[in-house]
Amino acid sequence: MKSIKTWVLLANSQSARIVVNEGPGKGFQVVEGAQWVADPAIEHADAATMSYSRVGEGQRRVERSSPKVKAEADFASQLGAHLAQELHKGSYERLLIVAAPHMLGELRHHLSKEVSGITIAQIPKDLVVSDLKALPSLLGNHIAA
Repeated sequence: MKSIKTWVLLANSQSARIVVNEGPGKGFQVVEGAQWVADPAIEHADAATMSYSRVGEGQRRVERSSPKVKAEADFASQLGAHLAQELHKGSYERLLIVAAPHMLGELRHHLSKEVSGITIAQIPKDLVVSDLKALPSLLGNHIAA
């Protein structure tokens, strides 16, 4: 019987990596080339500005989006695109996402329907720097590694 290849995405807003499990008792292995570091947030050159109201004589403050929020969204988009591309190549059959809580929320917006459909669990934890030998005990409720 062929084992099911399960990828585990470990992510936070600064870095991410993918490890693979190829069946019960096999543990986790690093997926070569599947480690990323987010681009740094780029500060805006100018601050919030004032704008005149189109109705009446009032003014309103126009806020700039947070560079940190934009950088995190861009990173999540990059990860989502990679997961979709590799799923179409047949690199994995199931996905387990383990990400820092805010990054997990951001990732949900950037997963394709196909990737979401094969995701077995989404865990709000930051385990990016966890040792591979510790992962089976940390993820034991979700995958038999």
